[in-house]
Amino acid sequence: MFPVEVWSMYRQVVDGDSQNNNYAEAAHRRLKAELGMAHLTIWKLIDSLRKPPKKLKKYRDSDEIIVRIVRQYNNKDSSRTSTTWHTTTIN
Repeated sequence: MFPVEVWSMYRQVVDGDSQNNNYAEAAHRRLKAELGMAHLTIWKLIDSLRKPPKKLKKYRDSDEIIVRIVRQYNNKDSSRTSTTWHTTTIN
């Protein structure tokens, strides 16, 4: 019926610009979900942006593993230091 060139989104899709509105809508949905409200004041938005973002579970798990490894290393290192401290002579 109509050639694809006259479709409203045809040129944007070809140029790679088809996602612009989708990104804005996705950002709005995420803000709405995280803040629990659709219409917020500028002050509520600023307060929410000041809060640190929540970490995903996989990153929390990775952080815990790293902390555990560092603590184990420190425990081994401190036990070596304490045993060598008494046996070392000062010149």
